[in-house]
Amino acid sequence: GQYPLAGAGWGATSDQIVLEPGDVISLAGFTSWDFYQDSGYGFHYFADSEGNMTHEYTAEAGTACNIKLIKGTKDSEYNSVFFDVPDYTVHYGTELYTEVGNVTTDSNGGASITFPTAGKWYLWVDGGYGNEYPDSIVSAPGYAEVTVTSAAPAPETPREAQDVSETLDATLAQLAATVTEPAFG
Repeated sequence: GQYPLAGAGWGATSDQIVLEPGDVISLAGFTSWDFYQDSGYGFHYFADSEGNMTHEYTAEAGTACNIKLIKGTKDSEYNSVFFDVPDYTVHYGTELYTEVGNVTTDSNGGASITFPTAGKWYLWVDGGYGNEYPDSIVSAPGYAEVTVTSAAPAPETPREAQDVSETLDATLAQLAATVTEPAFG
């Protein structure tokens, strides 16, 4: 989500950046050199519940998982800018790019997916065509991994309390009457 500057007047570049563990590199192939001039330009990312970029979600099988799609771009001074992506298709499957299903994001870029089974699942979106250049791909694809756990077992239903004092009293009376020489063991 960063657009590092090579130097004053040089713009953004990634060829002079030292990578650190955990860094994620987003690559895109645009079909026109005019991509950066299109209002649809940017890199797709998924966001966590606080709106921060993420490449990982966790969910429970059979329970709705809320996701959010955002797009990162730059302003005229190469500052990173993020915004919600409404009405966009999010694909999901147990293998990347092998679709099991899809959802469309709402007006805030959000969607909900219920994964049927535990295991590793993937979310992805395709790069998109431009607004001013509708024949050109001007936005990059995005993806995230989802770790889906098994559904938690249902809690036991508590049993209704029963009065056992009458049975206990009868049993103790029977023992007292029949056991004349009680011994340990």
